[in-house]
Amino acid sequence: MVASREALLENFAKPEGYIGEFLGDYMLHENYELNVWAAKVINAQKHDHILEIGFGPGIAIQELSKLVPDGRVVGIDYSDLMVVKAKKLNAEAIQKGQVKLLSGSVENLSLSLGEEQFDKIVAVNTAMYWKDTIQTMSKILGHLKPGGTLSIILHRADQSVRDGSCQDEIKWYSDNLYYAGFGSVYVQSQTLPRTKREFISSRKTVQEILWGYDGGEYDLAGICITATKSSTPHLYDATKLYLNVDNRFGIARSITLT
Repeated sequence: MVASREALLENFAKPEGYIGEFLGDYMLHENYELNVWAAKVINAQKHDHILEIGFGPGIAIQELSKLVPDGRVVGIDYSDLMVVKAKKLNAEAIQKGQVKLLSGSVENLSLSLGEEQFDKIVAVNTAMYWKDTIQTMSKILGHLKPGGTLSIILHRADQSVRDGSCQDEIKWYSDNLYYAGFGSVYVQSQTLPRTKREFISSRKTVQEILWGYDGGEYDLAGICITATKSSTPHLYDATKLYLNVDNRFGIARSITLT
């Protein structure tokens, strides 16, 4: 495959065509453990009504459907290619009515969801593509039940979590969640296993084009930034956020921002 760095980055946001097929294979392998962890870390309950925004190949959808046997999982993705792939992976759960997958944009959630509300909403490795972050978070807030949570999942080098170099990014998302109207923010991280992250040709090619090297083996971590829909207004306190997100993050692995 011959593709520019710009073409790959654009296709990560909305996979389509031949490059999209290629990236779908890449994401299926490279993000497998992240999606499995994401389904577990949001603390899904068996009766929960859950929405995933930007489900890609559908791995987290599949895992979530196992965790909510008495609930329902809805997914929305604006890549028609990913919708097709995810429907194939989740065909049995869709047939049972436990999973519903929709084509649509996060910026226009109400067009696809109407006034539907959820106990939990999760976005795995997709929040960086939201065009107007605060406005989008505010729209997501409207689709949460009181006390519901939005979990933003990120995939980063484990070393960046341990040495604290990812703190600015975590702080940025936390700030935006507060500005969008969310309440308390809770951050978790976990070093991920490598059971499915095989050194496949697509991974080697993608990383050579994007970063100028073949990737090799390295440790990855999942970061989960969870914000709650509060029934009472909150006061934005940037100083308190800064004090909580300090160099201990890489050691403590868990922090509550209130």
